[in-house]
Amino acid sequence: MAPLPPSPATTTPPPLSTFLRYLVVGIDDPAAALPPALRPLFSPLLLHRLLLFSSHPWLPLLSRTPSTLDRWLCLHNGHGAPDPSASYRRADAETLLARVRTPRAGVGVVYEWSATQWLVQEIYLLEDRADDARDARWWGPTVEEAERLFAAASASEVEEEEEGDEGAYWRLYSQGAESPVDAARPPAAAVSDAAYLARYDGVQPALESGESGAAGGENEARLGVLGHVGSSVRSLMALANAAGVDVQDAIGVVMDELRAAELAYMS
Repeated sequence: MAPLPPSPATTTPPPLSTFLRYLVVGIDDPAAALPPALRPLFSPLLLHRLLLFSSHPWLPLLSRTPSTLDRWLCLHNGHGAPDPSASYRRADAETLLARVRTPRAGVGVVYEWSATQWLVQEIYLLEDRADDARDARWWGPTVEEAERLFAAASASEVEEEEEGDEGAYWRLYSQGAESPVDAARPPAAAVSDAAYLARYDGVQPALESGESGAAGGENEARLGVLGHVGSSVRSLMALANAAGVDVQDAIGVVMDELRAAELAYMS
């Protein structure tokens, strides 16, 4: 009988202690290249980020939250720390995550199950993730519990979709509540007449200056380009969602590319 393939339920994510010594290299020698021993442990998404910013110290790039190298000195405290147990989360139908928080080292590690093994998706500083406690309800102590939580959340979403928005709208209306449209609209800021008119003190009528027409045209073109950029990002996110890509993964790639573009244009 052929052996059963590895299962995330019976495979433990590699603890921080197994690769901590390689991470410390990034502190002691910022110019050093990524240790080869780490590459097989990293997910394709993380390797893509490291390749994209290969001209920068690699250690801070392990986190999606930008940080300076000196903030990672806390890793020196991780030697000898006990390996805490992992918690698990099913992010979507294709993505199963594990998270291990090591307070002594000041970092957390997020792993992603990849067919036969857990791969590091991100290593982040605990002080940068105050929302870890808030989203704890989505993480279970076992893979089975993570699957149960995901199934329950998915069933709840289906029920809400079947119920329909129209019924919810009229229930709110019958209870005397403001309509969902009004509730979603941010309250208008109170502006005095003087303050309102003061906004236009520096505005020069277009007919009074031949340059104003050109400036207005340039502004319209600029707004058009910015609108196209925003529309493109929304289209990319919609495409990722339709393909079943985890929204955080998609956002991470977009942010990485934007940071790379910013660095390229500022250099």
